[in-house]
Amino acid sequence: MIFLLIGTVVGSVMALTGAGGAIIGVPLLVHLAHYSIHDASVLALPIVATAAAVSLIFTFRHISSRVVSIIVIPAAFSSYALSFLKPIIPSYLIVGAMILLAILGLIHLWIKMPEQESSNTKPSSFHITIIGLIAGSITCLTGLGGGVVLFPLFRLFLKMKEQSALSTGLAVICLSTVFSLFFQRDQLLGLSIKIFEYLGLVVGFLVANTIMFFILKNVSTHTKNSLIRSGYSFVLCLSIVLLIF
Repeated sequence: MIFLLIGTVVGSVMALTGAGGAIIGVPLLVHLAHYSIHDASVLALPIVATAAAVSLIFTFRHISSRVVSIIVIPAAFSSYALSFLKPIIPSYLIVGAMILLAILGLIHLWIKMPEQESSNTKPSSFHITIIGLIAGSITCLTGLGGGVVLFPLFRLFLKMKEQSALSTGLAVICLSTVFSLFFQRDQLLGLSIKIFEYLGLVVGFLVANTIMFFILKNVSTHTKNSLIRSGYSFVLCLSIVLLIF
């Protein structure tokens, strides 16, 4: 029942925001399922990858293939490097990184970024590489997709339109979570989670995600935006509290 509950919460949050469910999923795995922060951050990866892939189905036409093709190598490299360092990184540093990401999420949620003007200038390969290193590091270290960081970085440094930044960010999240999961596969296989517990996690996620999707589809844009802001703000604040205590 605990894993079904966690899956339901994560699925609801991801349907509400399009991403970000792991920010509450990881602390719930720590507090309710009694996993260490290291193990919880690995267990969240398959859910993050699946959610990003599902969301990407509806937005793949807006992906910047150039950005994704360049970002693959640095994201894989940083995931690989962090997979060796992570076991010796103190838990409080991982918790601190997650709290910082939650705070950045709150800032991004309430401060609207100006729309970028059309530009024929190609995004800098240097900036793309740095963002790839950041994405791989965040995902491997915390188990989060890092969307709250990727989206504003794409907008600010790569001058991408909102829809393109969102779609490209989802593609990068898919790649970085797959890399992190592969490099930490031994730790995932070594976790004591039973098959029916993991199924509960998946079922709860899928059912809640589907129900929330249809609810949001049938409400006005104003109501939807209000739900997203207020609901996700509550989730981020709750995550910070759970991570601290």
